[in-house]
Amino acid sequence: MSSCRSRVLAALKELHRTRRVVFEGDDHALQVTKQQIRDEFRKNARETNQSKIEEAITLATDVAKLLRTTVVQLKQKEPGSDTFEMRVTKDTVLPENTMFDPRVELPEQPRRKKCADSPTMPSANTSNHS
Repeated sequence: MSSCRSRVLAALKELHRTRRVVFEGDDHALQVTKQQIRDEFRKNARETNQSKIEEAITLATDVAKLLRTTVVQLKQKEPGSDTFEMRVTKDTVLPENTMFDPRVELPEQPRRKKCADSPTMPSANTSNHS
């Protein structure tokens, strides 16, 4: 059981380390994630079912990996500006940036009808009494 306890504590520490790296400089996100981690671990603190504990450990490590590899931070360069600076970490996985080839023929998308193009429907409130 002490092995299990040490693995739970290791997962907890990993989540806290990850949140500090991923949300560095964002006090609000740091506080919210800290509380969320505490709440989730406390909710499961009295769990004795070994398989549920293993699931929780796996979930914690998966969440830490997902945060490290997918979350980026954007910070507005100047107030009111449309320019942002993106902060990525060494673990962030960015998709390959492929250049657009202007010679490629794109399939033509059929135009969707606008409401004005649709036939007029008779009102449901009108009655056709002769």
